[in-house]
Amino acid sequence: MASIVGSKVQSRISHCGQPIPSWTETAQEYEVVQHFPELGKRFETGHLCLTLKERFELLELAESVEVAATPTLHEKVSLLAGGNLAHVEVDAVVNASNHWLTTGKGVNGALHSGAGECLLEECIRIGRCEVGDAKLTSGYNLPARNVIHTVGPEGKDVDREEKLRNCYRSCLDLCLKNNFKSIAFPCISTGQYCYPSVEAANVACNTVRNWLIQNASEIERIIFVTRNTRDEEAYYTLMLKYFPTK
Repeated sequence: MASIVGSKVQSRISHCGQPIPSWTETAQEYEVVQHFPELGKRFETGHLCLTLKERFELLELAESVEVAATPTLHEKVSLLAGGNLAHVEVDAVVNASNHWLTTGKGVNGALHSGAGECLLEECIRIGRCEVGDAKLTSGYNLPARNVIHTVGPEGKDVDREEKLRNCYRSCLDLCLKNNFKSIAFPCISTGQYCYPSVEAANVACNTVRNWLIQNASEIERIIFVTRNTRDEEAYYTLMLKYFPTK
């Protein structure tokens, strides 16, 4: 088994060789959205975008979030829209995997392809991973130094929200245990597992914020990586609320 690598000094945080800005910087590029007509100006329509019903649900949910601006929090998170986890350099990238940690489609397939056969061999040795749990491997040929594998819930699961929260907590706690200073998350369960994008983004932002309140000094950056417009729209709208910069 390859050795697990942590960070004793500030970690390199990049995508395709370019530094990933913190939310403090990125939020300035977005307009604060309060009404649907304004929201529609930024985001397109189509099969990879939120429906009209989902957009109203998103705005209603965002309006219910009331937190104070805290620099120690919004400087610790990033939104990487249209990013590829296989090209992200951090201490650990999160793989939205299956129970047996074998290669598959989407993010899972991209990470296994980028890491090489040694990743699959290590995953086979680890064995089964339950929903909400997380397992740690080396990153092998990936820019990321390590991979944290987690199994998300399906959208049809009755207790899907708590299971999804456990995914994020388990991954973040592994970072803490191994002294990792940076981690990048995909949109867990929103692909093949059909978890609603708006609800999933809310769970992710809420869980990460609550974890950071207790552990902000232990980590440098938590990155949300979105691959399509629907997830970007959900994350950007909710991050403005959960991680306000002013």
